[in-house]
Amino acid sequence: MKWNSLLQKTARKVSRKGGERLKLFSVWGAHLMGQRYIGVFIDPILACNLRCQMCYFSDHAYRATLQGRLTAEDCDQFAANLFPYALRLQIGCGAEPSLAPDMVIRLIQLGRQYKVPFISVVTNGNLFTSDILQEAVTAGLNELILSLHGVRKETYESLMVGAKWERFISLLESLKKLNNPPAVRLNYTMNKDNITELSALPDLIRDYPITTVQLRPIQKIGESAYQDFSMKPLLDVYDEIIEPTVRRLRTTGIEVFCPDKKKMSVTATPPRHLAKLFEEVTYYYLSPQSNGPGIVDFRKVSFLDYTRKTHLTKKLFHAILLEKNTLSVKALHTTKKLNY
Repeated sequence: MKWNSLLQKTARKVSRKGGERLKLFSVWGAHLMGQRYIGVFIDPILACNLRCQMCYFSDHAYRATLQGRLTAEDCDQFAANLFPYALRLQIGCGAEPSLAPDMVIRLIQLGRQYKVPFISVVTNGNLFTSDILQEAVTAGLNELILSLHGVRKETYESLMVGAKWERFISLLESLKKLNNPPAVRLNYTMNKDNITELSALPDLIRDYPITTVQLRPIQKIGESAYQDFSMKPLLDVYDEIIEPTVRRLRTTGIEVFCPDKKKMSVTATPPRHLAKLFEEVTYYYLSPQSNGPGIVDFRKVSFLDYTRKTHLTKKLFHAILLEKNTLSVKALHTTKKLNY
C-alpha cells in the first residue's frame, strides 16, 4: 500500500509536467514493482567483416582497440544478472555478431530461458548463412535487423566496403523460404550519396518478408571514412524522395520509422538532460571489454545490487520532480537512438 500511494501521488505531479518525466516515472514505477524495463545490447565479438564508410570500423586506429570474444561462461553470467529484468535483448550493436555464431545462438537460447519478451539480431547479412538463420529462428529469434545502405549494387558495395550484394540478396531469399520467418527490419542510413536511389527501395524488397524499414539520417557516431554529415542534401529532397518512399512502403503494410522533416533538421543537437538519463537507466551495453576500469562488470554484479549501489530509485525520484530538463551540454555526441 505504501508504494501504491507514493506512485499515485507522484503520478499526479508528473502528469502535469509530461514529456520525459512521464518516461522516467514509468521506469521508476516498473523498478519499484519488480517489472522488466531495460534493454540489453550485446556485441558477442568486437570485430567486423566489413569496413563500412559510415562506421567507426573504417577507422584503423579505433578498430585496433576493439578486440575480444565472449565465452559461453560470459554469456551465462551476463544472462543470470541482467536478462530477468530485460524487455529486449539485442545481439549486435556496432560489431558483426555472425563472426561468433555459436555465441549468437547461445544468447538467443538464454534469452528464451529467462523469458525475455523480444530478441533481435543486428547483422550486415554477408556472413549470416541460411544454416545460422535456421538455427537462430529455431532457438527463438523474434527479429532480424539488416543493414542496407544502398539500393543499387554499386552504391551498396561502395558504402559497405567488403560487402557483396549477392550475399545480401541470398539472405533475403533464405528468409523468403522460411515457413515462419522472424520479423525483418532494414536499417537504411541516408546520406548524399544514396538518397536519390531510395525511391527504388519499395521495388527491391516487395517480394521479401520485410516487416519494418528504418530510415536514419547520417550521424557522426565516431571517426569514420565518411565525413559529410550535412542534413541539407536530405532536407532538400525530403518532399520529393523521402516522404513519397515512406508512403509507398506503408501502403504495402511495411512499418516505417523515419524522422519528419523538422526532427531531421535537429538530429545533431545534444539530448536534453532527462532524455539522457532515461537512456542511461534503460540501455545496458555489454561486450568482451565490459570489465575495464570504471565499467560495471555484470558478469559479477547483479542488476539489483547495481541499482541499490547507484541509488537508482532516489536518483529517478529526484530527477522526475526537481531537476530541470536542460540540454545535456556534457554530451559529446547525440543519443544512441534517434527519437522517432
